[in-house]
Amino acid sequence: MVRSARGLLAADSGGTSDPYCEVTIGKKKRKTKTIPKTLDPTWEESFTMPLEAGECTFPCDVFDHDVIGNSDFLGRALVDTRSLMMGRAREEWFPLGVRKSGEEAQGSLLLKLLKRQKGKPQEYLIEVLSARKLAAADRGGTSDPFVVVHAEGQKLKTKVIKATLTPEWGESFQVVIEEDAGKVSFEVFDYNTFGRNTHIGSSDIDTSALTPASPPVTKWVPLDIPPAGAGVKSIPKVARVGGTAYGDLHVRITRRFGDGGARPSSSGSDAGPKLKLAVDVLEARGLTAADRGGTSDPFCMISFPTLAKPLRTAVVAKTLDPVWNETHIIDARRGQHGVGSPRGGLGV
Repeated sequence: MVRSARGLLAADSGGTSDPYCEVTIGKKKRKTKTIPKTLDPTWEESFTMPLEAGECTFPCDVFDHDVIGNSDFLGRALVDTRSLMMGRAREEWFPLGVRKSGEEAQGSLLLKLLKRQKGKPQEYLIEVLSARKLAAADRGGTSDPFVVVHAEGQKLKTKVIKATLTPEWGESFQVVIEEDAGKVSFEVFDYNTFGRNTHIGSSDIDTSALTPASPPVTKWVPLDIPPAGAGVKSIPKVARVGGTAYGDLHVRITRRFGDGGARPSSSGSDAGPKLKLAVDVLEARGLTAADRGGTSDPFCMISFPTLAKPLRTAVVAKTLDPVWNETHIIDARRGQHGVGSPRGGLGV
């Protein structure tokens, strides 16, 4: 885990840096998010990477992100894995040095290290469903929220839902990693056309206890502010719901077998080989105008025999030709058919 750094070089004219950390083991690289305008960043990001036989050390490089041109080097920490005991975590501050003569470096990097036996690839289905009671980041009393999902160095992003504090995404991401993920992190932002997006809140879900036989973890997770020193642009506390709340995010995480198979069912009536049905909801055109202004705010609902309740796309405001481009994964069995939409609404 790349936890934080302190006392970094100031690479920018304002006396700060926009640091990120890059971990390299063999031919694989993993990079943290960039933390703007700070010399003491906090990342708290975990990576699981294979360590091949004979590989004893690996570098962790800290850079200052530049929008134009190459990133500026801030320092390198060299990690020697020979002193790590299998299965025992160790946390340590590493001094930052240079890669070659002529470079400058200062400060230190805090890492939490754990060496363990290599496991089989595991597949997770991460579903970002909806949110409620989000903070209003825009003048009109709403936000334009989207979610960034961090899982083992992979960064996934939902679409932006305009002008709402109760967005519904209904988006699914399949992630394959080489070891147990440990945790999945979620960040909710308000989209800004100009300047940095505004951070609304963050939350983590511990996945270490999930097995392929475990039921999906479906929960409302409370959103919290970014950690101290994160340097994220956030809305003022007084602008949040009730002055103190940050909102809640509705997510579901399912761990699958390494070969992508679904969890076995204990129900005898549900016997038979399982299949995965991917339903792509792309777009619609020429819909009925349900609102006075001659438009509609359409969304699509998907029903299937294995679903406890229909799946639902995001709402696209004020249009008769909506574009969703959403993929929904449904557990199915041979012999089942008839994907559709519940009757009613603008059409079936």
